Amino acid sequence: MIEVKRKDCPTNKASGWYDGSEIMPPKKHPGAVALGRLGGKARAKALSKEKRSELARKAGKARLKTISAEERSAIARGAVQARWAKKK
Repeated sequence: MIEVKRKDCPTNKASGWYDGSEIMPPKKHPGAVALGRLGGKARAKALSKEKRSELARKAGKARLKTISAEERSAIARGAVQARWAKKK
């Protein structure tokens, strides 16, 4: 049986057989990098108020799924208190 050594095998890396010189970082497209720097600000500017609100609501629901009922109650209480304080 012929033993085939793969270059990405962790045991080969540990033994020094593989020096990692063949791995080259991916080249990035300059236009994509420039757009990435704008990030969420450019996206938010392009979206309508209703769409931003819908996305924020969806994100909030996703975050709330990861916390307990007691923590959700505490957050809701804090929001109500903030609204009451704003009205005064």
